[in-house]
Amino acid sequence: MKSKQIAICIIGLAVAIVLMGGNLIAQTVEPVANAKAPAVDYSPLVIALEQSGVGYEKVNANVWSVPMETKKKLTYKLDFIATQDIISLVVNYARVKGEIKPDLQKKLSELNRKYFFIKYIYDDSSLYMRIDTLLADINANTVRRLIYIVNSAVENDSEDLLKLVPKLPEETSSPKDGAPAGGKPVKAPK
Repeated sequence: MKSKQIAICIIGLAVAIVLMGGNLIAQTVEPVANAKAPAVDYSPLVIALEQSGVGYEKVNANVWSVPMETKKKLTYKLDFIATQDIISLVVNYARVKGEIKPDLQKKLSELNRKYFFIKYIYDDSSLYMRIDTLLADINANTVRRLIYIVNSAVENDSEDLLKLVPKLPEETSSPKDGAPAGGKPVKAPK
């Protein structure tokens, strides 16, 4: 009796492997060399920004920028950068001069552990905060919640973080397709 059960399990497993293997082969077939990726409709993001009531400007084909100010009067730009089915919310904290120092590395690690889905990134002489979400999940309430989360993180952590950053002369970067650059750096009130 047990040998029949084992045989049935083995046959079932073999059938599953054959079926999955065929599916995996179908998924790994190379796309046609000249095929272009289909154009992505970002209108759900634009509609969500409109319905959320935030003021924004379109920077280029896949970037929308929202001017922000915290309760402590820190001003910055929050960029919504769309790439295929992902929307990245990016805050450009500062351009960083030279190598990143150990105390700044430690602070970035602490902040990345503190927040589950906010990531602090040092890349290409710039310091960023980034949150990713799915285009399919975007709506006015999601936009408002994400803006609240980003604004709270900027307000709570900017002061300590910016003390550790050796800054380059003030300059802004304009987002390019696929690049996580964006907006004016976070600034304290004068």
